[in-house]
Formats: sequence, C-alpha cells, structure tokens
Amino acid sequence: MRRKGWSDAKIARAMGDKRKSYAKPDRPGPDSLELWHAVLHDLRSELNLPYAGLLVRVYRGDV
Repeated sequence: MRRKGWSDAKIARAMGDKRKSYAKPDRPGPDSLELWHAVLHDLRSELNLPYAGLLVRVYRGDV
C-alpha cells in the first residue's frame, strides 16, 4: 500500500476497517421464499385478486 502512496494513517485505518469487517457476524438476509409469499399474499388481498403468481426464470451465463 505504501507503493501506492498511502500514508501510515491511511494504511492503519484500512487495516482496522478490515479487522472490524471480519469481526462482524454475518447477518442472514430475509428468506426469499417467505418474502415472495408475503408479497403475493398482500398483492392478492389488497387488489382482491382470485390468484397471484410469480414467474421464475433461471438463466445460465450472460443475460
């Protein structure tokens, strides 16, 4: 980092931030199945729809 022209303070700050990021526990994100179930349920009930669905397409490679 010194070769890139970083100061001692900037290097210390970057290393401290890196250590802090490793110390943070991973927060699990919301379960997508539960999320989409809630979205579709709310959509159906708010708009009084008899059905609501979700079309899922899985792509391989570049889209």
